[in-house]
Amino acid sequence: MGVSVGDICEGIVTRVEHFGLFVTVDGVPGLLRVPDLTSDYIRHPSDIASVGDSVRFQVLQIKDPEKSPNEQFNGSIRVLEQGGASDPE
Repeated sequence: MGVSVGDICEGIVTRVEHFGLFVTVDGVPGLLRVPDLTSDYIRHPSDIASVGDSVRFQVLQIKDPEKSPNEQFNGSIRVLEQGGASDPE
């Protein structure tokens, strides 16, 4: 099972770096970059989540798994905060 652009997903944080959160959804790895975490100021992505936390986000971009095996999609928590998406039903 994969993810598609526009999907609203629950992912598990697998790594926290200064530039964002690495997450997995059904074993598919992705990245939530700092500008896509929140519209509020944060000092570090660990202000938002820690390894093992579940985070809800919308998928913004799909990447080629052969070129980016550790980052197959980019997502955003911020668009959900801003009401930019609706829940799929």
